Amino acid sequence: PPNAWNKIIKKSLLAQEQFQFPKGIWYEDRATAAIHVSYSDKLYYSKEVLYKYRVRQESLMNQSQYNERMLDMITAIEMMHAQAGTQYHDECESNAIGNLLYQSAFRLLPFQRILELNQCVDTCKSLYPHCEDNPYLKNRSKLYRFTIHCILKKRYKLVNLIRYIYQKGGAR
Repeated sequence: PPNAWNKIIKKSLLAQEQFQFPKGIWYEDRATAAIHVSYSDKLYYSKEVLYKYRVRQESLMNQSQYNERMLDMITAIEMMHAQAGTQYHDECESNAIGNLLYQSAFRLLPFQRILELNQCVDTCKSLYPHCEDNPYLKNRSKLYRFTIHCILKKRYKLVNLIRYIYQKGGAR
């Protein structure tokens, strides 16, 4: 995932201007993920859990009320897309699916922010018009793929039902 906490980046690279996290926006780690990866000679993946993410009561991932800065995700994904070019198309597309569609739906729908969610969906469709064909998406669960399909078709009542089932622990 395009997060700052799950990467090891040389300090000398972070000191360079193009590696700086953009100031003043939420989700700044997503905005710079593509540029960080593009300067890597090697990428390693480990299935071993080395970090436990703790969700605080008022963290970005756990907002109790709508905040217009939730839409900074659009800016962050647009920046990532612009930096990535074609080299990491599938990976960036997968991140857009997960962030602009899935996570934004689960963040915005509880507050009935349909227009804002439509902005996220429209941005994803504009940047990645064939996102339902993404190879990473094809490897996800049927329920996840169905949820993404419903979000893309703007069938938010179904998405709310899925969200409710998740919250009750019924979807695994």
